[in-house]
Amino acid sequence: MRSRHWIAVTILLSGLASETFTESFSFACEIQRQESVDQPSWTHDPRTAARGGKSPAEAKNAPLAARPDVKTDLTAIRDLTLAGSMVQGITWNPDIPADRLNGPVSYNDRANDYQFHQLYTFAEIPARHEGKHFGLGGRVDFLFGSNSRYLVARGLDDQWRTSRLYGFAMPQLYVESALPIAEGLSLKAGKFFGLIGFASDRALDRFFYSFPSISYAEPATHTGMLASFRPNNSWTLRAGLTRGWDNWEDNNDKLAFTGAVDWKSCDEQTSVVFAFHTGPEDDAGLNNRYVHSFLVEQRLSQRVTCVLHHDLFWEDDGVASPQDADGYGIRTQLIYQASSTLGTGIRLEWFRDDDGVIVTPVDSDVNPGAGNYYSLTLAVDWKPSQYLTLRPEARWDWTSGGIKPFDDASAPHQFLLGLQAIYRLW
Repeated sequence: MRSRHWIAVTILLSGLASETFTESFSFACEIQRQESVDQPSWTHDPRTAARGGKSPAEAKNAPLAARPDVKTDLTAIRDLTLAGSMVQGITWNPDIPADRLNGPVSYNDRANDYQFHQLYTFAEIPARHEGKHFGLGGRVDFLFGSNSRYLVARGLDDQWRTSRLYGFAMPQLYVESALPIAEGLSLKAGKFFGLIGFASDRALDRFFYSFPSISYAEPATHTGMLASFRPNNSWTLRAGLTRGWDNWEDNNDKLAFTGAVDWKSCDEQTSVVFAFHTGPEDDAGLNNRYVHSFLVEQRLSQRVTCVLHHDLFWEDDGVASPQDADGYGIRTQLIYQASSTLGTGIRLEWFRDDDGVIVTPVDSDVNPGAGNYYSLTLAVDWKPSQYLTLRPEARWDWTSGGIKPFDDASAPHQFLLGLQAIYRLW
């Protein structure tokens, strides 16, 4: 398993190509852009959608008198972004389970109950790295609702529960600086969303109402430092040190390492992301936990986008010494954007919890056991106005391997109909 860690680090460092390669690659991209000027431009970045990324900087910068050729941002407050949304939903489960849970389905986890999922707000000043400019920015996210249970960080949000189902959470709280190196070098310090996975915890930044089971193998947030470097317009390299999975205060005083390599094609039709996180998560700090995700997002046409997502999870002695724990899965989704206000999507997933320790519902300490989890989801994203988004969804879940995680732990399958309503406040 140790060799996998070195492989992940090698993949990250291999993106730091020579200056000659960088210039040549950038030149090739410019040629391709000129040749495809009449083709539709696609600017969607999977990391921005999955984890709520930064806004572009537009305002002018004030010059630094001591060095006229380099500028620093003294007017960042004019770039302040404030946003807020209110998210509600209900999920119908025809089995009417006695425990009122939809098995391991997360976020819309309550059966036949109204849920106030999120009152989500954030304030952001983007750190710019355009040309020879220094920049300083930051972001704070705050939410109240039932989804706060999935964003609890040890030593912070775990103290903010108002009831068994509701509470407050602060998913992100960081400062960020930008340095004028190549296409941009940024340094982030504080609490931030993890690099693993695709589905965003902010409802407006994803397409589907429900979350896939594969998300159980992914950390939600980290506290630490993260560097991001863009050698050119196609590549982004990220590396950082964290306090582990969903920790504000570390439980073992051992640092973990996270990193990612992002690539998008010159015509911006294809995006590829490899991300990983590795470090000890047990209280003694002895057992290493490793997880990586591999994402490919391809625009098939002006209206159709396809995503392929793979996760691998491994923890030394994760079951009991000397038995390791592992899980792995694949998810794919296809989105058809009929218009700017209407989209339809289909998602298919398989996740294997090999040792019965990963898929544990948030309101339960009991894992259904080792087995395979499958789901098929059909969804619609409709915006009847600029402020309102409605997302009806039908989802089928089933398992194999003898586990029965549904209908109060009595059935190997279930069917759900859900409706999510998102109101953009500002």
